[in-house]
Amino acid sequence: MVNKVEKVITKLEARIAQLEEQLNKNSKNSSQPPSTDQKASRSSLPKAENRPYHPGASRKLLPASAVTSQEVRSVKVCPLCHACN
Repeated sequence: MVNKVEKVITKLEARIAQLEEQLNKNSKNSSQPPSTDQKASRSSLPKAENRPYHPGASRKLLPASAVTSQEVRSVKVCPLCHACN
């Protein structure tokens, strides 16, 4: 029984070593094309909403008491596709 377990362990260790060797290969140390290389993780880069120094492109609205006039504007023809409303 112990002999069988030792054989299984030896076989599994060899398989793990083979898989680790395969995992460590890339286009620079094998015949694989560069497109098969794993890309670096981008999760470590901060996102735009997490940057306190990045104010964004919007501005705050005026309070209702500061509004002096109001206009409704619409476009009759789309400037991109020239479709009518």
